[in-house]
Amino acid sequence: MPSDPRTSLLRATHRLALLLPFLALSAFTLWTALGSTREGPRGARAAEPGGWERVERHVAVMGTWLRISLEAPTRAEGLAACERALRAIEEAESRLSTWRDDSELARLNAAPVDEPVELSPLLRTELERARAWSRETSGAFEPALAPLVAAWSLRTGGDQPSATEFESARDACGLRCWAFEPSVVRRLHERAGFEEGAFGKGASLDAALAALDELSWRALSIDLGGQLLEARHAGPVRRLVAHPDDRAMPVLALRVPDGSLATSGDSERGVFVDGEARSHVLDPRTASPAPRRGSVTVWARTALAADCLSTACYVLGPDAALAFAEAHAGVELVWLQDGPRGLVARCSSGLAEHCEALPSSAAPEIHVSTHRDTSPLPPKSEPIAPR
Repeated sequence: MPSDPRTSLLRATHRLALLLPFLALSAFTLWTALGSTREGPRGARAAEPGGWERVERHVAVMGTWLRISLEAPTRAEGLAACERALRAIEEAESRLSTWRDDSELARLNAAPVDEPVELSPLLRTELERARAWSRETSGAFEPALAPLVAAWSLRTGGDQPSATEFESARDACGLRCWAFEPSVVRRLHERAGFEEGAFGKGASLDAALAALDELSWRALSIDLGGQLLEARHAGPVRRLVAHPDDRAMPVLALRVPDGSLATSGDSERGVFVDGEARSHVLDPRTASPAPRRGSVTVWARTALAADCLSTACYVLGPDAALAFAEAHAGVELVWLQDGPRGLVARCSSGLAEHCEALPSSAAPEIHVSTHRDTSPLPPKSEPIAPR
């Protein structure tokens, strides 16, 4: 029996209605993949007043995401600047990553005991700056923790080591297991090794900024796996800080000048120690994971400083970290932690008028430190190891 034309039309219309969301999603995916612009996947642009154009790059690098955004007089100059920054970060990965055996730092970690190793000027400078922050934080930041990272299985999900493995790893950690001489570095323990996890992103961002020094650009923002670098902005920029337990939920807005923001916290998977959940951040003073205590976001003038200090301040805990920030010019921080009535944000005094709670069910109370220049730590006129 022939079907009713009206029925056939209704069925066809129904099928089309079901397909429309999928067609729209496919079109959006294609549009996003092409950079939301007719120019293709190499970068998006938007005309700026005065003839400047904004260019963006989004790529995967160092096992994470990288977003570069800047303004340049022309699209070609903007793309060239983005490319140069990307190349500098890729070169930093080949220099610093210990996830690969052929990097310069991995080769240093594998050098025979007491063999003199001459480093490239860049790696030497990066390690010297990391050593300086280790001294300045009295060991709360420590770049030579590779044996403990391995013992606690922090790269593979976390696991408590045996007492024997713990002691063996602790004996091989710390800058005391390395000799820095004027022209060479010597490894003094057969298991000694540097772990770039707490300074590698910052060093890479600083290298990217240095690579752009002679080019024409402005309003640079780089996001490397969550650490931000800002440069040549006309004024402070507004950046969001996420909930300690959920990176996808912003709860604070900060207005900061050029520099870098880095965060250490509880959002990543940690490890259990004698049945207690701990952070993935190691406390070099105890050779064990630090307690879970929220998150700390540090602003500093250089990216390597922000990277090192976000780790150090998390290890120090809120009170000592705020005292450290108050004693050091060019360092500010905000600490997010649970309070009696919900989330609490504790800010250093330099952020007092630049920290805003975002409206949400998790909006934190904001408390400002008032101890600038009254800490027992000696105040500094400049941050250690400037770029």
